[in-house]
Amino acid sequence: MKALILFGLRQTLRVRLVVAVVAIAFLLEWMGLRLLREMTFSFQGIVYPIGSSRTMFVALFLQLFAGSFIAAVYGIWLVPYLHQGARGQISFCYPVSRWTYVVVYGVNVSVLLLILNIVMIGSFCNLFGVSAIVDDPLVLKGLWWGILTQTLGLWTLMFALATCSLAIGSIPAFFIGLFGFGFMQVLGGLFRVAIGGLVNSDSGFLYQLKQIYQWLPPWGELIFELKSGLQGEINWSHVGLWVIWLTVFILAFRFFIARPAYTRPDYSA
Repeated sequence: MKALILFGLRQTLRVRLVVAVVAIAFLLEWMGLRLLREMTFSFQGIVYPIGSSRTMFVALFLQLFAGSFIAAVYGIWLVPYLHQGARGQISFCYPVSRWTYVVVYGVNVSVLLLILNIVMIGSFCNLFGVSAIVDDPLVLKGLWWGILTQTLGLWTLMFALATCSLAIGSIPAFFIGLFGFGFMQVLGGLFRVAIGGLVNSDSGFLYQLKQIYQWLPPWGELIFELKSGLQGEINWSHVGLWVIWLTVFILAFRFFIARPAYTRPDYSA
């Protein structure tokens, strides 16, 4: 397992796009938080700085944007590398448990997400001080809640895209993932706003769609979860939903890597 983890990390470092995304994430966090530190708002002639809670929400939002890109790139292109075409036939013969691959890919993407979290927290503490987190219980609680929900969501996204890439190919998986993730964000915003009360009525298309949406992976709720966590509102039901869907996609991924004949050929080889 150790050799596979090191191989995966070396493979990740060779993909310059992933390294570039980490560098861009650092610039986004630093520049975005630096801009917020200089901003103020005025109410009845009194000038107020932007609070730590709003600033932490922006930091978590920027980290979610970069983390989603990392999970997509890793899941669509890096994870299927050993399991497609001739490489899939060879890796199938290795005396390695198929569950070992699942653990290795989970560890590797966790390392990337850990780097992003260190960049986010380091940028925040450098610009606003450690006391801005430690002295405010809501900010500290919202930070850990945001990291937990983002990690579960990005793990689920990575394994879902990796399974899709093995089943139908990398390019279709990219467009399906892009459309699906964006569509979930739109639905999440629509159901939160509930325009005209149509969503909350007991009939109609939007009501039926909401009933289905509540059982799907809550990717559309991630941004709202970040905000509610910083307000002290924790929705543990979504954690259970993340765990269920993560388990489903891990089992599906395990099925495809155990049967190379079911995976798409790799035409880049």
